[in-house]
Amino acid sequence: IRPDIVYMFNLALPLHFRWLRKELLPGAKIIGLHTGEHIWVQLRLFLQQFGLRTADAFFFENIIDAQPWLKAGAILPRQPVFEIPDSQETIEQQLEKLDEYYRQILA
Repeated sequence: IRPDIVYMFNLALPLHFRWLRKELLPGAKIIGLHTGEHIWVQLRLFLQQFGLRTADAFFFENIIDAQPWLKAGAILPRQPVFEIPDSQETIEQQLEKLDEYYRQILA
């Protein structure tokens, strides 16, 4: 398999991001999906920072939820953060948003 995009469904496994980057072909994109994890504190924070640096983008349920991650430096300003489409939108609207996000990530 030669995926263009791979999702990691948990930001609490930062070293898995590093391992995945090593295993994927060049050009493959890694998207981290926030599922309610919290920023680690002090001594362990550097592991999140180190591991998540390899992600190409992140999806959060709400953009506001990304702020602590950005403030702590676990997500860098160069790494785009997207809001997951609202379930109140039609499936067509959701797919349009995702298509737009993927185009930005793959550009």
